[in-house]
Amino acid sequence: METPVDQQYYRDKTQLEYRAQGIMNSWYQSHGFEIVSREGTRKQDLILARAGIQYKVEEKYREKDYGDFLVEIIQDAISNNPGWFYSESFDRMSYVILCGYKPKIIYWIHWGNFKEWFFNYLSNNKRQTAVISPAGYGLTINISVPWGVIPTTVVKRYDYEESES
Repeated sequence: METPVDQQYYRDKTQLEYRAQGIMNSWYQSHGFEIVSREGTRKQDLILARAGIQYKVEEKYREKDYGDFLVEIIQDAISNNPGWFYSESFDRMSYVILCGYKPKIIYWIHWGNFKEWFFNYLSNNKRQTAVISPAGYGLTINISVPWGVIPTTVVKRYDYEESES
């Protein structure tokens, strides 16, 4: 059952993401992408195009840089709802570290390559750090993956510059 605190959290988070998305639109365009659609769905947040290729993109925003990528395995443990990791509906992910509502670091993740790499990573690294998030939708279980272990063929880091927008 949602509480007033949960409702306020959603309102604040939605406002933060909405402001950040406006800046990200400019960032995508400055990197040669056309925004085909920003009508967010449960499958992806936006569709970008560059050089005749369309990309279905999921955006994730994080308010602090912990040096890791939180991979949502279970969205809600109580209802047994799987996390976005299992989605097949997007090709790329923009994982954005914010400073206030402005991007600080943008990780551009090739989703198919990440999923393949991640299964190998888990097979070879049996002990993982789980991050449990009671805020948001349900009791969420994430696996913390340090950015430094993910190959550059899977993820590209961009340090956001104010002049880019």
